[in-house]
Amino acid sequence: MTTAAAAHTAARVLALLALLSPLWLADRADAQHREFTGRVVSISPQAIAVKGRRGDTVTFARSEKTVVDGGAWESIAVGDQVLVHWILGDGTARHVTLLPSPPSAMER
Repeated sequence: MTTAAAAHTAARVLALLALLSPLWLADRADAQHREFTGRVVSISPQAIAVKGRRGDTVTFARSEKTVVDGGAWESIAVGDQVLVHWILGDGTARHVTLLPSPPSAMER
């Protein structure tokens, strides 16, 4: 094998690695991320149940990786409006955002 042939083979291998590297470096494409918005109907240290605008109630498990924006898990109360980010099929809340409540009739 000549030096030119070795350089050509090495260049092809590097090009192939550059082409295929996003496949194993990227997040799973089959993981479908979902959002669910509603009012908290129950909450415990392990899970949160949220009732959506269509009347359906969904329970999400809490994990050590669950992130809460706008407060802490312990500060979430029944009746709070939340947005939950989760992965379909998993049922674990990845990210919970406390949404601002609309002003009550007394505050208007």
